[in-house]
Amino acid sequence: MFIAVSALSLEPYVPLPLQLSTLRISIPQDLRPSENRRSVLLQLQELIKRHQGGAVGGLPQLDPIEDMGITDPELMGAARKVQDLEAELQKNPVYQVCVVIQ
Repeated sequence: MFIAVSALSLEPYVPLPLQLSTLRISIPQDLRPSENRRSVLLQLQELIKRHQGGAVGGLPQLDPIEDMGITDPELMGAARKVQDLEAELQKNPVYQVCVVIQ
């Protein structure tokens, strides 16, 4: 994940994540003041810095079965298929090149 600065507003923004994490941060009720936005940005940067060198190599992902307690057999099968497909994707040389470029 990276933090970018918008050319129009010169305010930092964080692109939306493609995956959910088990980590939580406190977000102020009102994000209009720049101090509140900067506080959230600093919290996100600290989380990313702490978990960059983790075993998985990033933020811990939310597991729908373990973390959310979902026991639907169809979901469990779908989650297994997704894990298998992600493992196959990571073996693909094109995917590895894309990860290195980011």
